[in-house]
Amino acid sequence: MNFTENQVQAIQNTDGPHLIIAGPGSGKTAVLVEKILYLIKKADIDVENILAITFTNKAADEIMERVKLKFEFLENLPKICTFHNLAYQILKENYKIVGLDQNFQIALQKNKILSKSQNDISFDELIIKAVEVLEKNLKVLGKYQEKYKYIMVDEFQDTSDMEAKLINLIAKKHKNISVVGDSDQAIYGFKGANLENFLKFKETYPEAEEIFLNENFRSTQTIVNASQKLIENNKKRFLKKANTKNKMGLPINLNYLENSFCEAKFIIENIEKLIGGSANIHIYKNTVNIDDLQNNYSFKDIAVVYRLKAIGKFLKKYFEEASIPYEIIGDESFFEKEEILKVLEILAKIDSNEDLVKLENLKKICNKLRLSKQIEKIIEICDLKAIYDREENFQTRTNKFDNILQLQNMAVAFDELDPATARKRFLEKAQLSKNENFVDLKSEKIKLMTVHCAKGLEFPIIFIVAMEEGIFPFVKKKALSSLNFLEEERRLMYVAMTRAKERLFITYSKERGLYGKKNKSKPSKFISEIPEKFINFQEIRNKRVLKQREKDRQGTLF
Repeated sequence: MNFTENQVQAIQNTDGPHLIIAGPGSGKTAVLVEKILYLIKKADIDVENILAITFTNKAADEIMERVKLKFEFLENLPKICTFHNLAYQILKENYKIVGLDQNFQIALQKNKILSKSQNDISFDELIIKAVEVLEKNLKVLGKYQEKYKYIMVDEFQDTSDMEAKLINLIAKKHKNISVVGDSDQAIYGFKGANLENFLKFKETYPEAEEIFLNENFRSTQTIVNASQKLIENNKKRFLKKANTKNKMGLPINLNYLENSFCEAKFIIENIEKLIGGSANIHIYKNTVNIDDLQNNYSFKDIAVVYRLKAIGKFLKKYFEEASIPYEIIGDESFFEKEEILKVLEILAKIDSNEDLVKLENLKKICNKLRLSKQIEKIIEICDLKAIYDREENFQTRTNKFDNILQLQNMAVAFDELDPATARKRFLEKAQLSKNENFVDLKSEKIKLMTVHCAKGLEFPIIFIVAMEEGIFPFVKKKALSSLNFLEEERRLMYVAMTRAKERLFITYSKERGLYGKKNKSKPSKFISEIPEKFINFQEIRNKRVLKQREKDRQGTLF
């Protein structure tokens, strides 16, 4: 990969604090990987002195795999993990300082995967307790400061105050800390994230060097420029301007429908046109002027994103009627799905003192197998496929069993460990991945998800639906006058738009049924913040296109 000048600067500047402001599609993951490689190969830093913090376990695994490919000869690898994984390590090594038992476990809110003791702590307490360890014992703090002399943190705009405190305690001595983030993509304020940690990083580290990664390698010029104009309405942000060398691309399709039923049918019809058509939809024929794309796209290339989960639940029945394969991402975290919990609970029982009744031979069998084969054996012995085959809905049936197979694929990473250790480590990972969703981007299904779940992903085609006041932005009565709340909603829209690589559709309707009520709708204020020159507008009513407008775009874009 050929890196830009600013990317090279972010990679090679290793000593001291660095604030790396990286926009959507700017290659920040590649930069983080290359920075780790540079520290090891060029700067001759011991791998044990390197710590990289990511927002999800999936991101940590991805970076770790890339590093492994480059350094197959290394016996040890850098510590690449989430904040919660780091906190868990600190507590496992120093449990006595905060009065925990050596065998403490993480008690999840929805389930208890491992056996519970009086010393269990909640997932949310992990970081609080880890900070307590470091503040109570300066000797222990000094140990971690000497161990992790070079620190990188991804998605720093989404850190909570306690997460920032944890990492700043460790970085305080050597100050070789590089944080990567984007003030325009801070969308987790409702979970306790504090954008000020990112915006005021230089107050904590006055000598910090700012590096901007503004080039977008993902999206067309139209999408980059339109989203840039939208986000410039925010005040709390670093002043940066995205750019791209990609082609201009097609205008954004903005579509105004009669109601939410028409909107759903419109989405289905256009998805079928984009993938070359099928046999089931005959609604609003010839109403939409979409280029003949001759099967350039497949189901996995398309995502439908929305602000509220209720929108996805409404849309799914239309996908089922049209026999279009889909999956809803984010209704609940992957490790809290019923079918996943069933497998994990059986794995946990193997090493517990509980009577397995009909499964009394399972431990004997599993202790001879690699972890992925253990899960395969559980599927077979418990006849899980037959259980889910009894589901009436085909999509539900398929998705549940696909999830179990995905769990089995995850287990392959633990196959090199002995069977009992593999079970223990895998169950720990499940606990530490409590809030995560895992998306199989290779599965030939349309992805339906909230914008929050879409963060970090990209698709050739994105539909942003239900763009109406009160829904997107989602307005709570207490937040009507809150500038911070509105700006976070605008950042969500920015994230939604910048997931698209090639085509972007935005829909809104005159009337919407939601939560059992029908209400007249007003278009989202965010629509008016996208300049008309980037838009192809259509108002579709009574099976006819009433209005169609596309500005002459030659020479009008930046």
